[in-house]
Amino acid sequence: MRGSSSLRSFSIGIFIATVILWRVYTYDEQQQKALPSEPSLTEESVQEYLKEKEYMAISKHEYMKLIDKTKEKKQQQTPEPSSPKITTIQIQEGTRAVDVANLLEQQGIVKSASEFQQYLENAQLTNKLRVGTYQITPNMSFTEITNIVTKQVVQE
Repeated sequence: MRGSSSLRSFSIGIFIATVILWRVYTYDEQQQKALPSEPSLTEESVQEYLKEKEYMAISKHEYMKLIDKTKEKKQQQTPEPSSPKITTIQIQEGTRAVDVANLLEQQGIVKSASEFQQYLENAQLTNKLRVGTYQITPNMSFTEITNIVTKQVVQE
């Protein structure tokens, strides 16, 4: 007797599980049907959207041609690198390091007179400036400028 009630309970469990799965499956199908289908993209809808947004579509080939033309124009507009502007400065007797730094900044040789003056102070060269006329270019480093105006080689 005990075996038949266990079998009956097992059968009822299988039946209930089947009914639940069938209901979930059919419910899911009904939900899928109830959802609006996604609109498919057509060439006309894309063209209409582009026109509405005032955009333009071009082919990849046309795009690459435009890129090439742009590169050519940039190359034509790029000026030839010129030789650096040589500036002549004159250091006279009694000229202080701060005056030299300000002169270099005014001539566009250094971006900051205070940074150059600080460099001279850190290197302990504020009193080593030599009287004379020097040719300096804006692309020189502080060390290169210092080597010229002190007439000695300073290591970086």
